[in-house]
Amino acid sequence: MIKIILFVFVLLHSAQSDQKQTIGNTVTYELYCPCKLFKYYEDGQISYYCNDKSNKLEYIITEYKHQDGIDLFINSIKQNISATKKTELLTTIETSKKKALENYLKNNPNGQYVSFLGEQAVITISDNESKLFFSDKNFIVSYELRVVGSNENILQSYFESTLKSLRTKTLNF
Repeated sequence: MIKIILFVFVLLHSAQSDQKQTIGNTVTYELYCPCKLFKYYEDGQISYYCNDKSNKLEYIITEYKHQDGIDLFINSIKQNISATKKTELLTTIETSKKKALENYLKNNPNGQYVSFLGEQAVITISDNESKLFFSDKNFIVSYELRVVGSNENILQSYFESTLKSLRTKTLNF
């Protein structure tokens, strides 16, 4: 009986050490995080937090919502009405994304533009903190992913692992 309990414990522990987790409601992403992300609301924003005590890392992910369900519905109708409306909408989306990235870069002057998931993003790396700011292709939401830690090598290793694992989660029917 004890062997069965130990086997189940080891099985559960190993399953948690390679955690792929999801973030986002409107646009969902999947990413690797070594600890359980807890979702909470602060100042009208959805955020996620976890504290990896073994590696002395903190993960903080903030979601900035730009459109809601009604906006998506209206934009979908606009796109289907005419090619002109579709072009105007795409131009507005690109302009809005560019402004969001520029504003983020103003507040994080040591950041730099990078290509991420087929879009432009901003990455900021310092001794104790690494950050990524990115938006989905339709500018529904933007995310700031922050990893904070005291050991620069561990921090960069986990930050890179998380970035490599990050992808849009789609439903398979």
